[in-house]
Amino acid sequence: RAMAAGGDDGDGERLVSISVDDIEPEFAGAFVSRAVQEYLDEEWTPLQVHKKIGDAAAQAVKDALVSDEGAAGDVGYVLLCTGAALSAMDFEDAFVGPWDIANLVSDLMLVLLDRELAACCSAGDAQRALLEEMRAEPQVRVRA
Repeated sequence: RAMAAGGDDGDGERLVSISVDDIEPEFAGAFVSRAVQEYLDEEWTPLQVHKKIGDAAAQAVKDALVSDEGAAGDVGYVLLCTGAALSAMDFEDAFVGPWDIANLVSDLMLVLLDRELAACCSAGDAQRALLEEMRAEPQVRVRA
């Protein structure tokens, strides 16, 4: 269980925050964009809107990862930022909504952190394989 501020859940139990501070925003964005689109195409049927959703989720993730807000740096913060950003988007013919994708993105953050996933997570072996494939690709860096 995670809580952005690392407080307690009201029963006196301490909740642990899952930090995303070690995730590189540009790589995370590229991973999220591909992973979301591939997940939706596989789960439902290939649709043009899936690329738009993946790209929008990627931008929300990058924005959350570079944010200097008080709760930034936590998986829960990334989830909330992604859901809020995607709520303004038209999901057209998609079979999912913004918070479905935000939850998937939080699972993808755990994949990026090489954390164990619960059985109920949307992400799994296919996303881990994609991550390994992307980590093996040579990174093109352009100086500004």
